[in-house]
Amino acid sequence: MASLLFEIGIVIIFATVLAYVARLIKQPMILGYIIAGFIAGPHLTGVISSTETIDLLSHLGIAFVLFIVGMEMDLSKLRNSGIKTTAIGLGQVAFTGGAGYCLALLFGFSAMESLYVAAALTLSSTMVIIKLLSDRGSLDTLYGRIIIGILLVQDVIAIFLLALLPNLEASGSSIWGLAVVSVAKGALLFLAAYLAAKIVLPALLNFSARSTEMLFLSAVSWLFAFSFLAYAFGYSAEIGAFIAGLTLAGSSYKLEMMSRIRTLRDFFATIFFVSLGMQIALPSLGSMIVPILAFSAFIIVWNTLVVTGLALLAGYNKRISIMAGLPMGQVSEFSLILLVLGVSLGHISGSLPALIIIVAAITITSTTYAVKYSERIYGFICRTFRIRSVPEEIPSEKKFDVVLCGYNRIAYGIFRKLKNLRKSVLVADFDPDVINRLKRLRIPCAYGDLMGPEFIEKLNVAGAEMLVSTLPGYEENQLLIREAKKVSPDIRIIVTSNNVDSALKMYQNGANYVIFPQLLGGERVAELLEKFDHRPSLAKRKFDHVRELHLLKKAGLGQPL
Repeated sequence: MASLLFEIGIVIIFATVLAYVARLIKQPMILGYIIAGFIAGPHLTGVISSTETIDLLSHLGIAFVLFIVGMEMDLSKLRNSGIKTTAIGLGQVAFTGGAGYCLALLFGFSAMESLYVAAALTLSSTMVIIKLLSDRGSLDTLYGRIIIGILLVQDVIAIFLLALLPNLEASGSSIWGLAVVSVAKGALLFLAAYLAAKIVLPALLNFSARSTEMLFLSAVSWLFAFSFLAYAFGYSAEIGAFIAGLTLAGSSYKLEMMSRIRTLRDFFATIFFVSLGMQIALPSLGSMIVPILAFSAFIIVWNTLVVTGLALLAGYNKRISIMAGLPMGQVSEFSLILLVLGVSLGHISGSLPALIIIVAAITITSTTYAVKYSERIYGFICRTFRIRSVPEEIPSEKKFDVVLCGYNRIAYGIFRKLKNLRKSVLVADFDPDVINRLKRLRIPCAYGDLMGPEFIEKLNVAGAEMLVSTLPGYEENQLLIREAKKVSPDIRIIVTSNNVDSALKMYQNGANYVIFPQLLGGERVAELLEKFDHRPSLAKRKFDHVRELHLLKKAGLGQPL
């Protein structure tokens, strides 16, 4: 007992210290956990020589991670991400998976090991990418939405692979036959889950919701019950945890359960990543250095090229395509989970996860800098390869009162108000879908790269009274301010920011007003609260708001970002 407490304590202390270091150097904490495991593990200091207990706890970490993923899974987001984004995601999985499989074979891995390598190299880290884009305020950008759509496709495929793993045999059985068997058993498992969710779950949750402690215990028991059921069906216990979470996704008590289970998830997930670091052995690094470098370069370069190329084929301009491709070059946490389960099932040896873990550390670190310096990398690529600007479309009418850059939900309200004021408005955007929608609505629009000074010049900003940008990116707005002031020093400029520091910088650089959506939303609600006691006024506002929402949906801006 004392030994168990000592091992867990050492794991948590090492993980905490290295997490602090990772935060100080602005790296994802996952890297800190992996390095902590490497330092404390049997292959370096040997502070923890027996890893059986840690391995067992790490499997609990996988189960809790997948349980939360299931609760958060919203397949409607995949549908709302659009056909183009879904096609890019599927294409990326196909091209990267195929090329990764061939590359693994070239390094002498067996067919089964190559399948695992291909799966590991195909998936990108949702956790890392979302964090990096969020820090930059890029989640609401066009390329940010494309990336999120691709990650959703990858997550769905990763879950399918996790369900398929226990049915794979090293004997070389037909992959299609195995897929059919897996889908058939999976259908039965999902039917059982559906019936349980409809018949048992409502009564269970309604009773247990009277006590937060009972609700927490019921959720954890539900997780283990489905883990046992999945195991009985021939699946891994972890996929059962995911299905358990999926059945709870529509529950009205979901947020309460998630808030309590996340702490357990974080605790066991930390142990999982530390256990991965324990598998890295220094003596074997010498023989693995070539495949490590090759796989790292493959992920960083190939994934970027594939996503960029597919985005270009889908009709997006060069900047959006490159910016969507740059963050995709790293190994996912799902990849590491797949490899750990592969070892436990006896499909692959323990040395393969160690190799991919090091690749994950390299590629996650490189992604941090790729996202941080994405604008400079984009400019370097354009200069080096002399990439031409996208074909531009400028309406024949050259002078407009207002140039509105970016057509999103904020822009929709601004556009309607400007039309009511009888102002002529030119809408400029770099999303071909938005341009096609504007054309159908017969709204004057211009298609081109808003980060290109020559395109901004062609918009004839000099003849406009005002330039309004609803683009959330700091770089885009800085360029618009600078170029607009060059040609028209007296033009009024309104830009948008989701970051206080960026907003202050844009004021210093000449913006007349910076739209801060969160602040404006609070001010609007504050105005509404003043009239909350006046029921006729509130009823009218509700009626007007419902009408506006219907108009927003009709304009094609009703789907979640």
